[in-house]
Amino acid sequence: PYFPYCCSDSATFEDIYKDYEVLGHVFGCTERAEEKVQAMKDKLAEVRETLGEDVYKDPITVFVYDSGEDAPGSTRRHDQACRRDLHLR
Repeated sequence: PYFPYCCSDSATFEDIYKDYEVLGHVFGCTERAEEKVQAMKDKLAEVRETLGEDVYKDPITVFVYDSGEDAPGSTRRHDQACRRDLHLR
């Protein structure tokens, strides 16, 4: 079984990129996976440029709530998000 790199408490964006690369290879859509990884890298560079370097010196912890249900669910499972972005079922 495949265990995503980013399912760790210490996961980074590099781990997310690795997951996309692995899943792109497994499902035969490496080009689409590469496009998604590049789009994420471009967006992060845009955000960093917009906010400036100072905001990264003292990062804050946030809780992302996205379920809209009675009990919070922090974020969508990464493997499901990868599959959606790669247009897989």
